[in-house]
Amino acid sequence: MRGSKSFKHNFMFNGNRLLTFTQNEESIVSAENKFRHQKYKLMEFTKIKETCLYVSDLEQTKTFYHGRLGLEVIGEVAGRHVFFRAGASVLLCFIAKASKQTSRLPPHYGSGQLHLAFEVEKEAYQKRKEEVQQQGIALEQEFDWGGGFLSFYFRDPDQHLLEVVMAGMWERS
Repeated sequence: MRGSKSFKHNFMFNGNRLLTFTQNEESIVSAENKFRHQKYKLMEFTKIKETCLYVSDLEQTKTFYHGRLGLEVIGEVAGRHVFFRAGASVLLCFIAKASKQTSRLPPHYGSGQLHLAFEVEKEAYQKRKEEVQQQGIALEQEFDWGGGFLSFYFRDPDQHLLEVVMAGMWERS
């Protein structure tokens, strides 16, 4: 191609040259895009169906998520876990020590202050914020993400950071 830059490539492995070739600029971009697509092929998932928090007290967790936030309890095993429905998703709350010592399913556990976000319709955002505050739950921060999208943050009894985001914030354009 006229006016197109050419480049000489040396492909090395462990210090040894495997291949040398010359390529024009346009074909380099095409080859790089093809390589990225092949190397990091995107799998198709529809959503994250469930997420998990590790908690210290199941009754306290149940009181907070069911009693104060209004999530439906859908499963519970004393001393091990309580599960909640949040729209089409499920929030799993485990006692870490109990989920670490399981034999039926792969063991898992964790600690620290984790983060998750609940989504609400834009029109319901202000009402949800007021409802959280009316439950005596302190708001830690409200953030303007631009494009008309807001979110607010608060903590659960185990100090996990919870966020309420407006629907559409993470949608593909």
